[in-house]
Amino acid sequence: RRRRRRPGRTRRCQPNCGAGYTVSSQTSCDRGILNAAVCNPDSCSIAAPAHGSLGTCGAELASGSSCNLDCNAGYTASPSAQTTCTAGTATVVVCNPDACAVNAPTSGALGDCTSSLASGSSCVPSCDEGHTVSGTFSCFAGQVTTTAVCNADSCVLVAPTNGELGS
Repeated sequence: RRRRRRPGRTRRCQPNCGAGYTVSSQTSCDRGILNAAVCNPDSCSIAAPAHGSLGTCGAELASGSSCNLDCNAGYTASPSAQTTCTAGTATVVVCNPDACAVNAPTSGALGDCTSSLASGSSCVPSCDEGHTVSGTFSCFAGQVTTTAVCNADSCVLVAPTNGELGS
């Protein structure tokens, strides 16, 4: 035997939303009028990137919104400083350490160095004949932390044949 629905009775159901969305209410039908629930996009929790800060962002970002994160001095945002929230997922911003500009030392050349030294790297320049390298170039977050120089070699004095060194 089939049950008959009584007119005027409200029926409700709870729909499910996809990932990144939250249902706003229940769907209901009352006297032939449908009140459909809506799946709203989730907001995003925003955290400062390593070596950076929240910049113009707050701890929470509405879906469809953007803000800019900041990187500390010596670091650059990648792919950009802007993060965008889409249905509970924010684009990732990474603060990468800056490279250092390196120039050949006086009386020398770059050697195994390049004009742009990656952060965390070091290299040794070469020196012209009659000079010896002292030290290395090292880079950390856009700052040259150690430098190299080419020092002139000292001369060895030799007494001339049939002679001696004077004072």
